[in-house]
Amino acid sequence: MKKVLSLALILAFMASCLLLSGCSSEKEEGSPASGQQTTGAGTGSEESLADIFAKNKNVEGVSYDYTITAQGQTMSGKIWVSGEKVKTETAVDGKKIISLIDSNALLTYFPDENRAMKMALGQQTDEPSNNALEYGEDINTAPDKYKVLERTVYDGVMCRIVSVTGADSKEAMKMWVREDYGFPVRVETVEANGGKTVLEYKNVIIGKQPAEIFQLPAGVQVTDAGDMLEGLK
Repeated sequence: MKKVLSLALILAFMASCLLLSGCSSEKEEGSPASGQQTTGAGTGSEESLADIFAKNKNVEGVSYDYTITAQGQTMSGKIWVSGEKVKTETAVDGKKIISLIDSNALLTYFPDENRAMKMALGQQTDEPSNNALEYGEDINTAPDKYKVLERTVYDGVMCRIVSVTGADSKEAMKMWVREDYGFPVRVETVEANGGKTVLEYKNVIIGKQPAEIFQLPAGVQVTDAGDMLEGLK
């Protein structure tokens, strides 16, 4: 599934505005407290950045908490990923909103109202994704975009701090990439207009996700957004 999760997060953030919108590994003795960093020289692992990113292709499933901060607003929630299927969960104004996504459709589920809205997914785009497992996909075809700044322990795990330059050289990204699983635990993006977005992944659990996580409960009323639009014509 390419770029589907970014759509889900964008929709959730919009819903928040409208009032609709790393691995949690055990800390080793002597490791820094959550969120703290210790920097060091490039001693240790000699793996290339491409080799590190390649590790996330072997991740069968993952779940994690996320926080997005942008334009003075913060959205937090939880995400589950398993192959083509993604589930996102967040709370807006005290009400839970759940998105269930596969390669064909997006279901937005409102548990308090026992209803869901279904929307077919259109043509995929080349916009950057917020899926932790999709970062670094073009490192072999566009290696000059990536530059390793240093190695560091961040949130208790060893990471490479990597800068990434956008295709137009106007958008800059910095990410803290885990060396063990090849995905970032923190991503900072600065747009051409100076706007900054910070995305953090925490409490990461690697492993196969149960199929029932990506299913609606029985008896939920589902409305097809496509049918609604047809009815307005």
